[in-house]
Amino acid sequence: MQIITNQELNSSLLKFLEGLNNYYPATKTIFQLLYDKGFRSIEVNDLQRFTIVNETQIRFKPAKNNHYRTFLIEEFPADFIAAIQNNSPKYISISCNTMRYTFNNLYKYRKIFSGNKEISLHLFRYNFCRKLLDSGETREQISEKLGEIDISNLDSYLYADIYRI
Repeated sequence: MQIITNQELNSSLLKFLEGLNNYYPATKTIFQLLYDKGFRSIEVNDLQRFTIVNETQIRFKPAKNNHYRTFLIEEFPADFIAAIQNNSPKYISISCNTMRYTFNNLYKYRKIFSGNKEISLHLFRYNFCRKLLDSGETREQISEKLGEIDISNLDSYLYADIYRI
């Protein structure tokens, strides 16, 4: 068992994203949103969770009845915004299983765990939270950015060891 440091985790995910350049562009966009925004994979696959409020803002409804999150439209790729507006099959057709399959086949580590559970796509959420913590954000600020109602949910993302077998 080898513990993965925050820096090693972030570096490995960035290399994974770079490796997606030769794949279907929508797949890279979705993985990039997981990395940049800390979305859960089930959230980013469901375009119904995104609402364009006006020409500058987009509202997002997280899973698990958490608080809505608001973003600037300019933070998202134009084709993703167009997909939301048109309910485009380009993104709808990329299932969590497809994402998991892609990730498990291309990610350099196999069998990644946190505590006693295996994690794969959720690794992006762990990384997002840890990057914010490393940059000086407080638990409250991180919780707000994730839309988490219960701040204690962050502990597993921030402090649990991530390891590979």
